[in-house]
Amino acid sequence: MLQKYRSADRRRPSIPSPTHHSAPTSPRSVSPTPSSSSSRRQSFFSHSTAHGGLSLAPHVDSLPAPALNDPNADPFLLDHADLAMQNLRSLALDSVSWKPVLTHKSGAVVYSRKATKTDPIPVYKGVALVAGFAPDAIFALIKSRGLWDEWYLEGHMVETVTDDVTLNYMVMKPPTQMANPRDLALLDRRDYDPVSGTIAYASTSVDTTKIPKYPGRIRAFLKLNGWILEPLVAPNGTVSTRVSYYIQTDVGGFIPGPLVKKYLTKRALVVVAMEEYLKRFGPPKIAVNERHRDSMQRERAFSHLRNSEAPSLSSSERPPRTTAELRR
Repeated sequence: MLQKYRSADRRRPSIPSPTHHSAPTSPRSVSPTPSSSSSRRQSFFSHSTAHGGLSLAPHVDSLPAPALNDPNADPFLLDHADLAMQNLRSLALDSVSWKPVLTHKSGAVVYSRKATKTDPIPVYKGVALVAGFAPDAIFALIKSRGLWDEWYLEGHMVETVTDDVTLNYMVMKPPTQMANPRDLALLDRRDYDPVSGTIAYASTSVDTTKIPKYPGRIRAFLKLNGWILEPLVAPNGTVSTRVSYYIQTDVGGFIPGPLVKKYLTKRALVVVAMEEYLKRFGPPKIAVNERHRDSMQRERAFSHLRNSEAPSLSSSERPPRTTAELRR
């Protein structure tokens, strides 16, 4: 029997299948099936990829294992994290509001969604097919921003709220040499669907005394920094991932109006930077404490992917292209 439990007695819905646009030709994605478990602990598994053999040994996360059903979890932080994840799910399910603004030579596509009366902050989305790497490998890289994010300066975790929610502090490099660095107080939530293998990860700004403002740094506002990592399986068992990255932030005040679109479009292309890093160096070696995660849950997820039919990866199994020099 799979161990099931909740964080702070809060039931969470499973991750819905995101709706995609004209992303690069890929194998058919495995349709997520709603999980019967409530707020469950995320379980990661490693598949057979073009860069290594099958291993069901879990990655080890840099986050410490938090207490289960912590009665002292801050309800304000939990509610704030829930809203961020709901926003990410809503954007992933929206199939009509997106307009393509850029197609990268790698095949990645950037979309934008205009601001509305109910949501005045525009959203940009980058979509890429990362061949040969499973969602857990990509998530490990997401957590190691210093390896691939040229805008990242420093950061650290402030508090583990629950098993899937953390409070973090991050500093971004200034947009110009004359500007001050921007910092962020962020609430991060990670959801994992063991049936589909999909990982959803949402970050949002939060106002809390646990992360005070620092002199010389300008506190920025980020409504959403979100990821949907959806596994795709080929007939030969190779697993790839459709990566969808969402950025929703108000950059007014430190980016001139005419440059906002260019700024956010470039930001959405982090999906390309991550793919280039993975092809050159592979996933980072992150030590993760997963001793309490159920191995049967990982096997269930992998079996679901392995037994699903999918068309050939012929058009997406391209040879690695020459990449620009990446900063370690």
